[in-house]
Amino acid sequence: MTISVRRLSRSTRPLILHLPEESCRRDWRSMPYGPIACRGNPIAFRRVSMTSDSVLCHGLRIGFRANREWPVDSVLPPEWRPIRSACVDFLYSFHFGGKGEFSAAFFGGEEIVRADSVSRVLSVAASHIEHTVAEHSRDFVFIHAGVISWHEQAILFPGRSRSGKSTLIRELLRCGAVYYSDEFAVVDAQGRVHPFARPLSLRLPSGTISVHPNQIGAETGSQGIPAAGVIFTEYAANGRWRPVFLPDGRVFLELMRNTIAIRSNPARCIQYVKSLMRPAIGMRSPRADAGTVAPSILRLFDEVTSEKDLNNGKLNAASGSGASCPVYGYY
Repeated sequence: MTISVRRLSRSTRPLILHLPEESCRRDWRSMPYGPIACRGNPIAFRRVSMTSDSVLCHGLRIGFRANREWPVDSVLPPEWRPIRSACVDFLYSFHFGGKGEFSAAFFGGEEIVRADSVSRVLSVAASHIEHTVAEHSRDFVFIHAGVISWHEQAILFPGRSRSGKSTLIRELLRCGAVYYSDEFAVVDAQGRVHPFARPLSLRLPSGTISVHPNQIGAETGSQGIPAAGVIFTEYAANGRWRPVFLPDGRVFLELMRNTIAIRSNPARCIQYVKSLMRPAIGMRSPRADAGTVAPSILRLFDEVTSEKDLNNGKLNAASGSGASCPVYGYY
């Protein structure tokens, strides 16, 4: 298999086709397809009838064009709906080759992947579209975090890929939690957390598998809910679950490090994260096996949230830096 992938640096704003309503003079669906092929691209785009679709996803209008019919939903993140719009914020174009030919995907005029496997092209394009939505959503701020709902309140587990979020989320679901996300906390202006309920992505020695929440008997959230807590935890071979409270300033800085659009829109990110933190408590602890620690996490929130000061929704014990969790008393 031959694969060529070009990834855009986070420090560089991506090349996009942006067509504001007031200045849109040409319908994107009727634009010539040939120029989408970049200089040096050996794929010849034939003059064939094109298929076109547009969707609204987390406040973004995204257009898709291809040289044949194809399953658009196979590359889309959760929470989208089809729209009819002559103007789009981002344009993706796909060329699906015949037998023995390459297939490719383009972002505006930028080639993002070329391969002789259509499934590989769709997989890379799906990841690219997900990052585009997380970076540029008008309605939400995206934070790298796994999220569950417990008693209709969100618990966030911030962390980048390969930090064990999905494994821990799976075990929490087995304990009765409601699934919201294993990759992004989607936060609105009021600080409520919304579902980003794609299938869990679990890494095994044999490779990565996708697991739907209903396969393990879990429910999936459907509405925005306030945050009860933010837990920073990673697997350690000899780790022991010894949670300590974190001061609000430390929680804020750690969340900002995991916020996708912090470079492109820092003011809005700061505002949304502050709203998210207002009712939440922050904790940190290493952990051992996810199956062992998951019941302890839920039991902890059952007990500490019952001690919240009703005047401000915060735990009195959490106001001091490094205060011990009253349930466990470590440190």
